[in-house]
Amino acid sequence: GEKKDSEQNKQQKDQDKKNEQEQKKDGEQEKKEKKDESEKGKKDTEDKKDKNEEMKKMQAQQIRPILKQLINEDRQLQKKLIDTSTNSRNRRDQKKDW
Repeated sequence: GEKKDSEQNKQQKDQDKKNEQEQKKDGEQEKKEKKDESEKGKKDTEDKKDKNEEMKKMQAQQIRPILKQLINEDRQLQKKLIDTSTNSRNRRDQKKDW
């Protein structure tokens, strides 16, 4: 009776040790998997950042010529407005002969 009990206790302890070791291995493996996932996540975010930067550069390259054209057109319109306003002022001043 006592031998069976002590043998069963021994088997139970051995089984407990095996379970603990398996849990440690599983825990370590989970940590490694989490680490790998986080590294993949970092790489993904870096890739996304690179793509975003490339898109911004492309957009900037497309916008620059349009912006230059608008600035030139605005400058020309302002020159016309200034020319017409100064001409009209000059005409008024010429009429007055003091």
